Amino acid sequence: MTRRLPFKCIFCDLGGVCITVDPGPAIKDLAFMSRRSEDEVSDVIFKSGLIDRFERGEIDARRFHALVRRKLSIHPTFARFKTLWSGIFGPSYGMDDILARLKLDWKLFVVSNTNEIHFPFIALTNPIVRHFSGFFLSYQLGHIKPESEFFVKAIDQSGFAPHEILYIDDRPDFVAAGEAQGLQGLVFTEPWALQEWFMDQGVEFSLRTKRRSKAKR
Repeated sequence: MTRRLPFKCIFCDLGGVCITVDPGPAIKDLAFMSRRSEDEVSDVIFKSGLIDRFERGEIDARRFHALVRRKLSIHPTFARFKTLWSGIFGPSYGMDDILARLKLDWKLFVVSNTNEIHFPFIALTNPIVRHFSGFFLSYQLGHIKPESEFFVKAIDQSGFAPHEILYIDDRPDFVAAGEAQGLQGLVFTEPWALQEWFMDQGVEFSLRTKRRSKAKR
């Protein structure tokens, strides 16, 4: 039996924890279409603040598509762009089993910087989302991590007090921002390391999960 731990629910980042994220192929495709360098394309989308506006929900998917087309002087259809922009995710091996075990003892919530193209795609194509009781998503909350308003809204909607929540994220700066709002923070590195952390707290995992974890080291 799991010993009593000082949290009642778990906030878990999505990309970089539950699934892998690699924007490289999408950036490469856009660079080919626009005849620009991959660095130039990355700057247009990420450094310009465009992706932040999209993930805050300030602009919708069609507006994001139109702005990318205009800024890069390219002409992919909206359907083609959605397919290209969604092809950046992969499995985080071992996390499905880990989350299946954790949800036996805790409510799990996704807390993610995401958008109205990515999250519906993930929800349709990745069964890992079935482990979560709720989703606190930047484009729905109107704020992105590490903004304090993101965490305040997520905490309020979860129904738990800040000190009752363990927050897992691969970004140390995001974890620090969550801790500033009273959450218990844990920086994610690899699935096996996360499992070992919980095992150190007395959480028991199945032999299958342990074998998979060891195989991925």
